[in-house]
Amino acid sequence: MYNICVYIYTCVEGGVANLEYAKQYLMAQIRKRGSENVLMAASNAGEISIPHVMKLKEDPSFINELPSAVIVKLYQRFTDGRDTRPISSVFTKKELLDAALYTPDRKNFYPFKVNAMKLADTEEYLTTLSMQDIYNATQSGVLQVRSDAQRESVFSYYGGQIVTHIKFNDRVARDISKEILAGTYHPDTLRWHLLIDDDIEWDYNYDENTHELCIQSGIILNIDGQHRTVGIEYALESNPSINLLFPIIISVGDVRTAQKIIAQDEKRQPISAIHVKSFAANIGGNIVQRLCADSELNEMYKFIDNPKQYRDGFIVKGYLADAIDREYKSASVKGQRKISKQIKELLVELYDTDDSHQISKNLLYAYIHIAARIGDNLDEILPKIVSEFQNNISASMTYKAVVEKADKIMNDVAKEV
Repeated sequence: MYNICVYIYTCVEGGVANLEYAKQYLMAQIRKRGSENVLMAASNAGEISIPHVMKLKEDPSFINELPSAVIVKLYQRFTDGRDTRPISSVFTKKELLDAALYTPDRKNFYPFKVNAMKLADTEEYLTTLSMQDIYNATQSGVLQVRSDAQRESVFSYYGGQIVTHIKFNDRVARDISKEILAGTYHPDTLRWHLLIDDDIEWDYNYDENTHELCIQSGIILNIDGQHRTVGIEYALESNPSINLLFPIIISVGDVRTAQKIIAQDEKRQPISAIHVKSFAANIGGNIVQRLCADSELNEMYKFIDNPKQYRDGFIVKGYLADAIDREYKSASVKGQRKISKQIKELLVELYDTDDSHQISKNLLYAYIHIAARIGDNLDEILPKIVSEFQNNISASMTYKAVVEKADKIMNDVAKEV
């Protein structure tokens, strides 16, 4: 999230506001190819709704219908890292402050009370909601999406910067809308997840006698049903009074719990098998999530979901999880922390050793294999094997062949020493 507050104090007292300039600039940028990725990133951050993103792409002049706080946020996203007029010379102090304080009004949604059935002994509840209630959850800012709790995120380049956002197909959402309006859509279950996080205020209660689930505060993640939720919003634009109920399973837990649910649902609605590995509740999935959250590694590498988007300097999370699962069969929580530290040291040392930052699938398998084999002293070994690995380990090799080649190279290096 961008820290707009930083700019508030740099704004010149009495500076001339130029909101119209910002609107014209944004309209010009939105007409450019690739701008939808920046808009989708803004949507994922809760700064603008997906239907509004699509309206802007259809007609950039729709920018005039948006509040100034949203325009400030969009201007900051489109100008990030680019040589343009500074934000402090474009907006007034009040406009910057309004944008910094701009958050959806969740008070209009809570308390959220529904009759629900508790599923077994888990913190999961089955209920039904009208389309209007689902829409209200989205508009209030309570129902959100997060890239680490969705089926797949993608990245692209815009203005020389990497833009990451959740994968979304507007055609799918519009097709759902058409079926809802035609009365031919059969409601299927959405998955919501009340996020338990130390940094977020949350409160809920379930009454076993009355079967009432009451959520007083918190953030609810939409972990399965983004296209249907947007399709509902499109349908309500055409017919606000349409009557249709959707079953919803509301689970409670941290982000890791949400990821486990997504991995479990893979068999019902297949996604990339290698992507699921990074969400799985095993040693590989757990360690990958820990590494992806490491700020130092994120400055060196780009962790991605989709193998087709690989390039030098990127790490496919599923391949990393698979490599760890193959080499480290089991470990306690303490043991997993030790392995995470070891693999981090490997990746840091590899980054410092190899300027090309090649870490494709089979090279990743080879490096993790060597890390598991020798443990420490990676700083002494890596400079001697990097070029050998790159020259002798190809993309067409099987995992067995990769491991055998890696071992042979290691043994040859040991003989030289």
